[in-house]
Amino acid sequence: MGLSLALRVDRGEILTVRAEGKAPILTALDARFNADAEVAAAAQDLPDTAYMADLRNFCYPTQVPFQSRDLRSDATYRRLRSGEFLVALPTP
Repeated sequence: MGLSLALRVDRGEILTVRAEGKAPILTALDARFNADAEVAAAAQDLPDTAYMADLRNFCYPTQVPFQSRDLRSDATYRRLRSGEFLVALPTP
């Protein structure tokens, strides 16, 4: 992963420096009514039980603390919008 990231930086694919840290987690329901139109659009088709992290202002390594929410370890994860958002979908 680190080598891949370094090569992408070297080729100029990654041009902006972003903050490291802990990405905030939103429920899908909260995200749908978020003032940020991109967040709201990304959450539009998610079930109410999903959680979403906005990674647009973060870079590797970033903590995504889904475990701080009501998630079991058997959740399914998906990236949305080319990795700008990470979604955790609890399995029934």
